[in-house]
Order: sequence, then structure tokens, then C-alpha cells
Amino acid sequence: MRPFVLIDTNVIVAAMLSSNPDSPVRIVMDWLSEGVFEAIYSKEMFDEYAKVLHRKKFSFSEEDIAVALDNIQRNGMELTPEKIDASGLPDPKDALFLEVSLSVDGSFLVTGNLKHFPVSPRIVSPRELIGILSGRF
Repeated sequence: MRPFVLIDTNVIVAAMLSSNPDSPVRIVMDWLSEGVFEAIYSKEMFDEYAKVLHRKKFSFSEEDIAVALDNIQRNGMELTPEKIDASGLPDPKDALFLEVSLSVDGSFLVTGNLKHFPVSPRIVSPRELIGILSGRF
């Protein structure tokens, strides 16, 4: 069974901005398209992905945005998580990511902003996720 991974928006943005195919963020997104893991997301998260990727400051092409979003839908599963109390998070908007992650036992939340989430072995950086999943091949 493939592991479940929630991808924080910042990982997707960083992967699309990176010109280095060996960067951890690019490897995470490549592994998603190769089916190494299954993405988990909520409708609210998916809407945020689309909103952020369309920000003018990034200048991503519509084609690149469509490919990224399609990749998540094709290789992922949409969930409707239970709401959590976000008052303890540095950024309460990140609660939607934690909610989805907590709804699937054994899933990982991969983020470039570890300080925005509670310390947990399931909340990892792209580099840490690569190390964890590399041991499963």
C-alpha cells in the first residue's frame, strides 16, 4: 500500500520555482506523479493550492498550474476532515492542513514551514520525507 502524504502549498510553489531537478521539493512532486505515494487533500486545501499558484508574483503559466493541480487530483484522494481547534498554531490558516493529515492514520504532512506545526514524526520536511520513503523501496 502506498503511503499517504499531505503536501503543504509551500512545497508545491517551491517545486515549481526550482530549476534544480534534484531539489527535495522537486523530488517530492516527481514522486507524486510517479505514484510513490498518494496525496491527501480537502476541497478547501485544493482551492488554496489553486489560489496561491495563480498569484501574479509567481507568474506560473496556466499550463504549469493545470499540470500541478491535475497531478494532485490524479494521484490523490480528497477527504472531508473533522475541524480542529487551531488556537495553538502559529498560523491558524494551517489548521486545514493539519486536519486532513490527522484524518489518515500513518500519513505524513510535508512542509517547508515546520515551525508552523506541532512537533511530530509525521510532520516532515521534503528532505525528511525522501529519507523516510526511500527506506520503503
